[in-house]
Amino acid sequence: VLDQLFGVVDRVATPGSDTRYRLELALSEAALGCERVLSLPCERQCVACDGRGFDLSELPRFCDRCASLGALERRPELRAERVACPDCDGRGFLVERACGRCDGACVHVEREDLKVQIPARSQEGQRLVVRGAGASGRHGGPDGDCFIELHIKPHPQLQVRGDDIWVVRPVPLPQALSGGWVEVPSLSGM
Repeated sequence: VLDQLFGVVDRVATPGSDTRYRLELALSEAALGCERVLSLPCERQCVACDGRGFDLSELPRFCDRCASLGALERRPELRAERVACPDCDGRGFLVERACGRCDGACVHVEREDLKVQIPARSQEGQRLVVRGAGASGRHGGPDGDCFIELHIKPHPQLQVRGDDIWVVRPVPLPQALSGGWVEVPSLSGM
């Protein structure tokens, strides 16, 4: 109620931005599937100021330049453009002291562990999506998504060709003519 009285207007709910991560896998992990734990930096709403950017005990002032609307209208030619007010950074109000924890950014960065299940038969360049694991939304907006692009490290002896795994192994001519066993590497060893 005090926020509305002093002109502090909650901004429009903004969805969080998506994050991208490149994950390198061994050929065996990509082919057989695995679980990985990633430690990713995430933006989260500041709990000290409740995402406002200033201490909750401080009373904000009206922004005179934008009349507490948070935006200015420009007319560069025939069309009208709305841009964020440079004095109040689009908030519509001014404060003397910014929040001590987030320095007025309304968010802070922390590391979060994210468990990712890599499906079996994953391919080079395949993308996995983890919904809600991106940057947090602002002012009640939904969290962004985390896109994980898979890159498979080359194996020293095995090659991937489509859905098949190939190995090139020399076989002596007598053994090739008469038959026999040849040891070849596999995904789980020899």
